[in-house]
Amino acid sequence: MDNKKKAALAVACALGASSVISSSIAAPVISESGKHTYDDDIIIPTLADPLDPNNDASMALPANIRIPVSNNPSESFPLVIFINSWTLDEYQYGNQSERLADLGYAVLSITTRGFGRAPGLVDTAGERDVYDVMQTITYALENYPVDEDAIALAGVSYGAGIGLVTGLQDERVDAIVAMSGWGNLVESLWGGNVPNKTWLNVLVGSGNLLGDLNPLIQQYYNNMQEHKDIEETKAWGAIRSPITYLEQANSRPNPPALFASNNLHDYLFQPNSMVELLSGYDGPWRCEFNYGTHGQGEAGGLIGDGETNIPWTAATEWLDHYLKGIDNGIDGLKPVNTVVRSRDQSLPGIRESFDGFPVADPANNKVLYLSANEADFGGLSDIEDLGFSSLSFDTTESQVWPGAIQGAVMGGSLFYFLDDINFDHSVAFLSEPLDDDLYIRGEVNLELWADIEDKSQYFAYLLDYEPDTGKARWIGHAPFTWHESEFGEVPEGPTKLNIEFYWTSYDVDVGNQLLLVVEGKDGDYWRYDDTPLTNMVVFGPEQINKLSIPRIAETTTYLTVSDPDGSETNPNARGLGGGGSSYGPGGGGFGLLWLSLVSLLAVSRYRRSYQLRI
Repeated sequence: MDNKKKAALAVACALGASSVISSSIAAPVISESGKHTYDDDIIIPTLADPLDPNNDASMALPANIRIPVSNNPSESFPLVIFINSWTLDEYQYGNQSERLADLGYAVLSITTRGFGRAPGLVDTAGERDVYDVMQTITYALENYPVDEDAIALAGVSYGAGIGLVTGLQDERVDAIVAMSGWGNLVESLWGGNVPNKTWLNVLVGSGNLLGDLNPLIQQYYNNMQEHKDIEETKAWGAIRSPITYLEQANSRPNPPALFASNNLHDYLFQPNSMVELLSGYDGPWRCEFNYGTHGQGEAGGLIGDGETNIPWTAATEWLDHYLKGIDNGIDGLKPVNTVVRSRDQSLPGIRESFDGFPVADPANNKVLYLSANEADFGGLSDIEDLGFSSLSFDTTESQVWPGAIQGAVMGGSLFYFLDDINFDHSVAFLSEPLDDDLYIRGEVNLELWADIEDKSQYFAYLLDYEPDTGKARWIGHAPFTWHESEFGEVPEGPTKLNIEFYWTSYDVDVGNQLLLVVEGKDGDYWRYDDTPLTNMVVFGPEQINKLSIPRIAETTTYLTVSDPDGSETNPNARGLGGGGSSYGPGGGGFGLLWLSLVSLLAVSRYRRSYQLRI
């Protein structure tokens, strides 16, 4: 531990030496608006190790709080507790906490153990973090004029995950705002049984630089990389997965009102994970899907675009209804709301609403069969290939992949020229030009028959090919690895692989073609030392390879509280009325790389708080 962390820990331990800790060092100050007070010197008492019954040592987590100004000494306020993102601290949500406090909310922001000036080791949304947040709720109820029947947990990324895991267990929580969070941590870090090397390296690297990581994190990181002790590693992830507590939350008389915001090109906490959680949730919920990679759709609201950023404005309306009881109609709107990658790139922020998941009727899926032609491209058509054949390709080089995090930031703007794809290292299947527009909404699925070995890897990419320009635009991708330790003994004959793409919302123009590329290496994911050098796709009367695409027949209207029929903000309506947003632009247009922003904010906030408090 470095000197500044030791100093912070020493101060925190000194303040937390007893079970009763002073709530303030300096008097609260009046905000510039005059509508609330701000106290930057509170600390949350908690146990150093709540999992050890023989250890009653206490410690303190740094926090700040804003309380609305009132002439009524008996008035209480709805409480929002903000939980920091990975590597950040209690100052992260200053913009939003000021805005909410001016709107009449008590807002308390905490730093979780191991980050900023907080003592302890990073617990990664584990049981210690859950205990700390529960203690924070108790502390607020005992020390401030907050309404015990109006409590919300909120956060982005790491804070969203902790909020979900805690809120689904603590019956005092009435609402959760989870932005760029996860529903299933195992699925997020291990989608398709392939650890996401790029994002795991970013998380572990930044955590080591800006926090005190529990050594178990490095151990499980190594387990994923080396594919060992998998059952133990996934059990660690399950404890930290909100979906583990779904049944517990559903059994409550009033499950918390859950607001989620995720991003369609977030390949850290993919949309599928949140779709899985919400699909089984019995409480009220709402989901916003935005453009961009991890945290990108919500970043504008943290930096300063708090009034027009779609996720934050919608979340405020959600809190207004479920904590304040304001009848603003948000509970009556369609709960699934998604940005659409439109055919017309000049139309920003086209969004649509749906009644639930899946948004498209599976009976209407567009099914295209793969055929093995002798030319460079196989076919994608509505005719099954019943002949015997096979296609093999070398797996040692990547051909199509999202370009690490930067590729995900580019999202639907990422494109390729077909001439640049080497088909010695992949197989490709091209459809005929489409007779109609294709509105893709949901999770594309590929059924692929293959001769496999242990650690065989398959990566599938779906692209929108424009024959006039030669460009193939990014729609989405799917990773898959066959592990003998999990699937059983490697079969002798061809095996059907179900490869599930990540949830997306994309329009393909009439006249364009669909291009499916399958290869055996992707630079974003771990490749094992014993991954086979060659892959083979097999075709036969009983080995039917097909692509199933969820689609809607026509575009729909995006509904909002202030524009319930989409008429005022829908000058560029399509189909049944496609729709803009009453929240204005900014639902995902914040173009900075989120993790770079996180690191910069963490360093600047740490320096500021360290100088002020130590």
